[in-house]
Order: sequence, then structure tokens, then C-alpha cells
Amino acid sequence: GRLLVSAHFSLIAAVVSAIVLVIPLGVLVGVICLRTRGVNLAIATLGFAVAVENMVFDSPTLTGANGIDVGSPHIFGWNISPVSHPNRYAIVAVVMLTLACIVTANVRRGVSGRRLLAARANERAASSLGMQTTQAKVYAFAFGSAIAALGGIVIGFANSYIEFSNFSTLPSIQAISQSVVGGVGWVAGSIIAGIGQVGGLLTQGLDQWVGTTLAGYVPLAGAVLLIVVLIGQPDGAAAIIAGQVAWVAKKLGLAKAAPQPPHTVAETANADMSLARPTPTRVAPRALEVNDLGVAFGGVVAVDGVSLHVAPGEVVGLIGPNGAGKTTVIDAITGYVTYQVGDVALGGKSLDGMKATSRSRSGLTRSFQSLELFDDLTVFDNLATASDPRGFWPYVTDIVAPRSAKLSSAAEAAVPEFGLDGVLHLTPSQLPYSTRRLVAIARAVATNPSVLLLDEPAAGLDDQETSELAELVTRLAQQWGMGILLVEHDVAMVMGVCDRIYALELGRLIASGTPIEIRNHEEVIRSYLGTAEGSVGSHA
Repeated sequence: GRLLVSAHFSLIAAVVSAIVLVIPLGVLVGVICLRTRGVNLAIATLGFAVAVENMVFDSPTLTGANGIDVGSPHIFGWNISPVSHPNRYAIVAVVMLTLACIVTANVRRGVSGRRLLAARANERAASSLGMQTTQAKVYAFAFGSAIAALGGIVIGFANSYIEFSNFSTLPSIQAISQSVVGGVGWVAGSIIAGIGQVGGLLTQGLDQWVGTTLAGYVPLAGAVLLIVVLIGQPDGAAAIIAGQVAWVAKKLGLAKAAPQPPHTVAETANADMSLARPTPTRVAPRALEVNDLGVAFGGVVAVDGVSLHVAPGEVVGLIGPNGAGKTTVIDAITGYVTYQVGDVALGGKSLDGMKATSRSRSGLTRSFQSLELFDDLTVFDNLATASDPRGFWPYVTDIVAPRSAKLSSAAEAAVPEFGLDGVLHLTPSQLPYSTRRLVAIARAVATNPSVLLLDEPAAGLDDQETSELAELVTRLAQQWGMGILLVEHDVAMVMGVCDRIYALELGRLIASGTPIEIRNHEEVIRSYLGTAEGSVGSHA
């Protein structure tokens, strides 16, 4: 408004300039809120909104006693005054909505959209794939602030005066509530939310056809709907409508029947044996060297002077009882835990001081005990997030020209290798547990790492599934050339696939050697294996 009235900008120039000027403010808020999430993030941003309302919008010195008189704005000589030409202004508002929807859909379909969803779903997993989660979150604030600025302009110019009282905190909360009812994560959800918003089409229709009394209950109805949606349908009305459309299409024979996912690792691995398997490209040969690694949490020493070596094409086991420090060793090697002493090198290059993201990009990645898949993404998009190029430019180019998801050569080879051809369109929640395990490993493999660290990949699998998984791990080492560090409680699997094994107890290495040497090592037998190898099942 100030740019239009005081600086005499054209309306389009004022709109573009205002959006550009608001983006740094959104980035600033994002940087301040980087370490918060969930309820704490909501409280922080709500507090910021209240502060702006009290210090800026309620200050006559800054806003003027009567707001800003914008008169009759024009676009290309076309008078779009909401007072004298409300229909024209409505057309402009719909055009702005359409542009916002298109840009949002573009971002969602592109590399940046997958990054944002991955960072939202699981930051640890996103970092393990080489994503800059901090960068993604700051971009989300910048992108959101740009859309908010455009929406604020459309609301502000809906009268001949820009009245700052229209931008109090409560209407903002109502807008967010209606967005949840409409469906967060759906472009159509925002349109549904707008229809139900106070002053929207629903209110206007009730006011015109029924009377103002009933229209006054719209906020109460919205509050009740919010509770119902949060309890029964968190994805909102857009998801319900999409589900009904899919149901009708299926009944009319317009939708393809989805293939049934396999139920076991064996079925998954053999699901598409008839298809030609892409030949895996051997990874860059780099050895992992860990020397005198030490990790302490306060006065508790979790890892004490651990040294190990993983050569290209070699499977190395790391065993020990619960609490021995195995996962802490993996966390330290991959950059999720800070080690106070020792060093980690990959291919002769020190990784000391590098964060998890940089270590992944150097060729060192991992899986997690709890899988940590991106549950909002399909299996294909889980693999695509690992395949997407890194860098900042997709955040800019996706706005106008989103890049379609494309799997890396490693991911393409991993799909048939892990038997995922028939489940690429499904989300992790639609898959049996054993297949989700394979998806988690395949996603790590899709980054084409030189060294892969597997943290209890056979947990929860039966004997047959574990046997199939062992064969896959062996192929990754022999055919792909990966060095693999395997943390696993299933001793039979460890003894069967590993070339060498390290044994931990209370954070210290107590033995290292071949499977036969470890099986017969007295201290390992005493602390972990027991008198009979078959008794190890109790450790799992």
C-alpha cells in the first residue's frame, strides 16, 4: 500500500516488490525458529504475530489513524476497484489464487518438494541421504512468507482502505484451522478452506439465502469440524474427496487395479525375476578407517578407543550385547554423535568436523534400526529423494519448471535387486514390515555409497527373511563393491556373511578377527555368545 500510494509504484510493481521484501522477514523468522518444532514452533510464531500486531498494526504513528487509502487501483489501465468494480477485483483475486496454486503444485512435484517433505517427515533420515535439512526449513519459511504476502495483499486491497485491524492474530488462527479442515498437503485443501472461511463463499451464501443468524455460527461450526478432522481424518476434506473420487473411478472401471505387495523378503526378492536386472555400477572404492574413537555423554563413556577398518567389497560385523555401544559407534562414524577423541577417514580423507550431510555426500551412508522412512512419500519418491541432485538451484527452478523425479543408476539397479518393482507406487505404511526393511536399505543404496553401515537390518525378520537379506548384503559387497559395516544381533547371519568381525563390550573392543576366531574367542563367548551359539537368540 505504501509503495503504491507514497512511492507511486504501479500495482504490479508494488505487489512484486512487497512480496520480495517480505521474504527476508520470513527467512529471519525461520532462522530464529530452526531449533524448534511442533507446539514450541507454533507458540514462537504465534508470539511473533502478537508482537507485530501490538507494536506495528496498533500503532497509529506507523499505520495512520484510518489505514492506507489506496483509491482505485489499476492493472494495465484496467480499473479493478473493489468498490466500483467488485467483479473485476474478484477475477484478479482468482487469478492470484490460481498462480499460487500452480507455483505450489510445481514445488511439490519437483526436487524441492521432495526435500521439504523428507525434511518434515524425518530429519535424521534426510541428512543420511545428503540433504541440507536446515536449508530446506529456511526455504519453507521463505516460500510460505511469499504466499502469505500475496494473500495479505489480496485481502488488504479488498477495500478502498487497507485496514490493519483485518490482520489481527485471531483471523490468522481461524485461517490455519480452516486449512487443516480443508486438507494440509493438498492444493485443493486451500480452496476448500477458503470456501469455509469466515467471509468466504459459505458465509456469503448463508447470509444471502438463509440470514445472518445462521451465518454467524460458521466459526463455531469450523471449530467443531477442526476437532472432528484432527481425530478422524487428519488429512482433511480434500483427502476424503480424493478417496471418494478414486472409489467411484474404481467402480466405473476407470482405475487400474494396484498389484498386491509381497509379504516376505523372499517374495519381494523374487517378485520380478523375469525382468532384466540392470547391472549395478560398482561404487567408488574407498576404505573406512576408524582410529581410537571415543564418545562420552557427560561423565558416561559410551565408546572407548574403538578402531576398525572396512575395505571395499568387504562385509565387516560389529557385535556385542545390548548397551555395548554399537549404535553409538555408527552414529559417531556417520556424524550424528560428536566424538571427543579419535578420527574417521574415508578413502584416506579425514571426515572429522563434517556433519552427517557432508559425510553422506562423501560416500558414507547408513540405515537405521527404526527404518525412519518418509511415510508421506511413496517407495518411488523415497528412492528419488536419495537420487535427486543436491544444491540450491532446484528451489528456484522448481517454481516455474519442476524437475520430474528420476532415479539414479544405483536406485534403478536397487529396485529389481530388492524386488521393489511392484510396490513403487505404495507408501511405507501399505507394506509389510519385511518389505519396509528392504526399502530402507535400498534407499541408502540409492545414494551409491562407497561404505554402507547397516544398523540391525534383520531385526523383526524370521529365519527365511533373514537368509534372503543375508544374500542381498553379500551381493552388495561382491557385485557392487561396497564396504559394509553390519551391526546385527542375529549371530548366525553375522557369522555367515561377514569377512571379519569386531566384538564390543561396554564401549570397548574385546576382540577382532574372522568369524571362526570370534566364535572361539573366550571373552566373546563369556560376554555375548554364551556356551552355545544357538543361545544367542535371546540377545536379539
